[in-house]
Amino acid sequence: MEEDAPAEKKDAPPPEKTRRVDLYVDSDKEDEKDMTVPSVTPTSRANSIARESVMRKSRQRSMRAFFRERPTKSLTDVNLQIKTGASLIPDLNLVINRMRSMKDDSFVYLDYMLPKDSEFFTPYSLREVEYCNLNIYKPYYTVTRHGVTYWRVSENFFTPLNQWQQEFQQFLSIIQIRTFSIFRLWKGFKVWEKTIKWRKLNYARNHLQNNLFIVIPQLAKAVLRMRADLVVLDRLSFVNTEIIEEWHPFYFLELHMRIYEQLNLLFHEFRGFAGKAIYRSCTEAIMARGFYPDDEINYYPSVKKMREAHSFMDRARKRAFCKTLTNFLTYCDMMLYQALYRVTIQSYADLHTAFDEHNKVAPTEEEIISHDRLDMTVEKPRPPEAPQAPFFLAQLRLLPDRIEVEPLEDVLKLIFQRITGLILESVLDIPPFTTDPEFTQYTAPSIMGRQEECLYQSAPELTFLLKQDEEFTFNR
Repeated sequence: MEEDAPAEKKDAPPPEKTRRVDLYVDSDKEDEKDMTVPSVTPTSRANSIARESVMRKSRQRSMRAFFRERPTKSLTDVNLQIKTGASLIPDLNLVINRMRSMKDDSFVYLDYMLPKDSEFFTPYSLREVEYCNLNIYKPYYTVTRHGVTYWRVSENFFTPLNQWQQEFQQFLSIIQIRTFSIFRLWKGFKVWEKTIKWRKLNYARNHLQNNLFIVIPQLAKAVLRMRADLVVLDRLSFVNTEIIEEWHPFYFLELHMRIYEQLNLLFHEFRGFAGKAIYRSCTEAIMARGFYPDDEINYYPSVKKMREAHSFMDRARKRAFCKTLTNFLTYCDMMLYQALYRVTIQSYADLHTAFDEHNKVAPTEEEIISHDRLDMTVEKPRPPEAPQAPFFLAQLRLLPDRIEVEPLEDVLKLIFQRITGLILESVLDIPPFTTDPEFTQYTAPSIMGRQEECLYQSAPELTFLLKQDEEFTFNR
């Protein structure tokens, strides 16, 4: 065995020459690293593993150095910079400041200097042009000292000058960020803006469609018809002031009793007619949504069949729409009570105006007391436009010990209290639609065999409107 060892040593191949391994480094460095890798014989496994480990670590260090230094240097190279539309944005502050200093309402035209399909296009790539060079069929802007108006065929959007300048400055600040300067993210902003606007518009459309009565066709007819009838009611009055001279108090009371009977009958007829129209419109509206006016359990032989036909979401949707119909009834109550409120206020104002015209020309109580002679006229001459005769006539009865006036003062007070009382009785006797038992299936519905709670808190009251009016309280 000892003799074989030298033989193996003699038969071993000669050692390989050392090789130079040039690893990739930055080309800007003038000195290149020379690495000498020791020779490895096939018979030495340990030396081979060591050589591979050294080469792998050297390669990793070189690649890390390349990726750490190369990108930073490439961005500073002018030829390798990514071009964007930010460099093509003019200084619009000059135009804004110039127009802000204008004393008149003169304006300038701005249009896009680049087409929208250009890679350098930005929303503020604008230029000032003359009208002869302006294409009115493409989007353009007009700038005045008040603001900036965006024009596109027949559409236009106005933005105040300070707000537009602020948005312009914010845009310039945003595009200084590397992410925004590299990519055309303004397109993403436009898509985002349109998406947000569409979502908000869609939400508002759905909300108005479900809650605005004028856009629900069945309810819109009732609203427009009721408004047209209320315009006629606004012209009515409980007090007739065409003649305010030489009235006997009892005849005056008789006249207003007839007016009260006519208006009271008219108001109740209008209330009944409006109630039928509103009930019909509510029924048509809820059936158009796929629901029944009353409880669905009345239309199915069993509760199981009903639940198979209607889900829990259907019950929630019907309850929500019943809430909308309850709000509609409240709105009709408010329209009706506003009309009655105006009629009441106008009636009291007409009666107060009639008395005020006579008080202006009649002698005061002090003047009457200061004259004790019968051969002198206490009352001064009345102007031509004022009433020439007294409002009411009174009879004087001469008795041996006194003079009596008919009707008495207490009787006159009772007459006017009766007239004013009839006005309030007539308008306060009109019941609201919200508390009407006919509309209970909408204000407190029973849905799929379950009684819901009342969907309104309190019905409108005419007395509340009258109490809040200080002038009415004073005239009363």
